[in-house]
Amino acid sequence: DAVDVGQISEGTTEVFIEQLAKKDVYQTNTFADKEAVIATSSSIDINGKTFTTQGEDFESLAQAINDEGSITATYDSGANTLTINDGVNGDVVFSTDGKTYSDLAADIDADVNFSSSIPAKPISGDMLTLNQPSKPVYQSDIRVSNDDIIDATGGTITINVDGVDKEFTVNADTTYGDLIAEINLDEELDAKLSSEGRLSISHKDKETDITVTESLATETLGMSRGEKFSTEGLTYEELAKKINNNSSYTANVESVGENQNRLVIKSSESGLENAITITQTGVDLGLNEASNHTVSAQNMKATVDGIDYDVSSNVIVVDGGLKITAVEKNEPGEFSSISIEKDVSTVEPLLQDFVSQYNALISVIDDELYSSESSIEDKSTLRTVVEGIKDKLFGSYGDDKLSIFNFGFEVDKNGVL
Repeated sequence: DAVDVGQISEGTTEVFIEQLAKKDVYQTNTFADKEAVIATSSSIDINGKTFTTQGEDFESLAQAINDEGSITATYDSGANTLTINDGVNGDVVFSTDGKTYSDLAADIDADVNFSSSIPAKPISGDMLTLNQPSKPVYQSDIRVSNDDIIDATGGTITINVDGVDKEFTVNADTTYGDLIAEINLDEELDAKLSSEGRLSISHKDKETDITVTESLATETLGMSRGEKFSTEGLTYEELAKKINNNSSYTANVESVGENQNRLVIKSSESGLENAITITQTGVDLGLNEASNHTVSAQNMKATVDGIDYDVSSNVIVVDGGLKITAVEKNEPGEFSSISIEKDVSTVEPLLQDFVSQYNALISVIDDELYSSESSIEDKSTLRTVVEGIKDKLFGSYGDDKLSIFNFGFEVDKNGVL
């Protein structure tokens, strides 16, 4: 294809497609109900080991304990009991009837043979962080509002751009709105509150890499790279909709079997610069499992007339405007050839049609000029029309003062072209 065919160079272009550009694609583990609220990861420490499950699931907890291997556990759903064996004191039975992990941790810790506690939850709550190389943005873990005081004891936010530190002072009464306004005074930086209510900082061009560090006396913002999506209290479909609001990603709940669904997350564009790194905090949807990274982003690799291309898109523009879209790769030793030549097949019929229309016009006017039965009285106007047409048609144009007679046209003695 070409936007302007007049700019394309004539000749033959030889193309070899080594590989096509691909998008990044992730899937979650399967779940039965897409309208279900996403389970929060729940953790419990036993004898210095942390065991995490999706929600407070005692059967999964027993399995996690056994998978780790330092102690063993069994869960009896009928009796609502968890039996733990540390390999020294034999089986110890704990009731789970109507209890939370926190209740169970207290019961286990009360036994002289065990120690147990509940790990502190992250300040960010449950969230997914999606990060792409081409879109460097830093966001806070915590969610805030414009009028919130950042840190009553003050500190600094430092933003590094191309090796230069830009320091922004936080005083006792500085709000997030104040900090955002101050950052935006810098012609290189862009700051705002994201739709999630997180402090979001990037370069104004959305492409230049930056780093953001905080040095606050008492608060921790959790500034880190990536776009952050809370999962707390959301269904799978609601999470997909929230991710879709960001143009860099697409997310959909896909039915993959009877009562089996997956949340599928893709980069909107192909190529390595749009590859996604996903971090799960306080939630585990299986997105970090290698088998759930179903397609890895890659660039298109091609050779066009001996020139190598390694680009994120399957479309390249060569030879002054020839747009090549790769749809499949070539086999080794195989090339595709694109021949470009001027198409003159339509020129002669168009010119012949023009000649016919001109002669028909002259014939009609001559009939009116020389017919005694013509109803036109002002025949001088007809002559003026013909003279104007002939003046344009037979005139000379361009630097070389060429006319149609330089290109094979003739007029016979009757004025017929």
